[in-house]
Amino acid sequence: MDTADQRRVEHTRRLIERISVQGAPEALFDALAQCVPIAGGLVGSVCASFGAAVSHVVRLPDSVFEGWINTPAEHLARMLSPLRDAPPGALISDTQTITGRFREELKLFADLRAAGLGESAGYKLSTRPAGSSGAEHRFLTFALHDRQKFTARHRRLLAPLLPTVREALERIKVPLIPSQSILAQIVDEDTLGYLCVTRELRLVELNRRARMLIVRYLPDAGIEGGRGLLERFVTRALEQTRGGRTWPVMGAAGSRIEVSTMLLAKEAHAICEDIYLIRICEFAAVPAARPDEAGLIPLEETRLTAKQLTIARMLRSTGMSAKECAGELRISVRTVETHVNNIYKRLGVRSRAELTARFR
Repeated sequence: MDTADQRRVEHTRRLIERISVQGAPEALFDALAQCVPIAGGLVGSVCASFGAAVSHVVRLPDSVFEGWINTPAEHLARMLSPLRDAPPGALISDTQTITGRFREELKLFADLRAAGLGESAGYKLSTRPAGSSGAEHRFLTFALHDRQKFTARHRRLLAPLLPTVREALERIKVPLIPSQSILAQIVDEDTLGYLCVTRELRLVELNRRARMLIVRYLPDAGIEGGRGLLERFVTRALEQTRGGRTWPVMGAAGSRIEVSTMLLAKEAHAICEDIYLIRICEFAAVPAARPDEAGLIPLEETRLTAKQLTIARMLRSTGMSAKECAGELRISVRTVETHVNNIYKRLGVRSRAELTARFR
């Protein structure tokens, strides 16, 4: 390692050491970006008994995180097996271990490309006993910016930082900080419905979107309303999603929800008991094309994320301004404007009028 790289490592080490107790995971990724051009990533662990668990997502688009949690458990296990078997400090890129037909079958990599991200890798942090669950392997994953790849130099720069990174994670107290919302640490609450329950079906957290979707689709799920409706919904959801399945519920108007479940195991998270995280995603009905729209491309057939699709429909079908869209979606005007720019770029249009003329 030359003198310039040694100075870079020491500067990165100082930045990491400044991260305070219960600091933000983003600060750790920002510090490591001095050595590796990281666009985003996540903090997670894997154990034989409960599979992979994610505790924090840092600057990954919603579509990529959804792609991760929707990847079948057996595929995740195969993806993470090289990382599980590697020594602490190893940086293993996806192009090294995920190849051929298996790579082509994984939608996650298409999601990464669609989001403008490059090569991804797992950074092994530690292996520790987890009681009857066996060994727990903790890791970070990094996604680089578009078309960038991991190099031998990146590995040399990261190697001496491993103890400092592990100490920072202990200060941050990831996986989850008990004093903060589980949902707020994992997801954008305004985009999807989430609720957390214990194994005894005691409610821990419920966001407003989940409550709205449960009430709306309760009759379509064949579940009786009234007192105890939430417990009945949760019981049915856990039954229908057993084995990693997704539970689809069709609405009367053609829309639908898809319900999936993941276990936040206490062995891998800073929580006192196992928690089920139930995810509810709504898909709007595709409207029938009017005669004058027969030649237009449906927005649903584009590669927009769920949030982008919602905003694109607003642009296409309403006269709402960016400020009005922001108020409707409960996000900032600046965030709406960023989404609009990305929508235009992805659809290959330059204006709202061109979007309306080409898409329905």
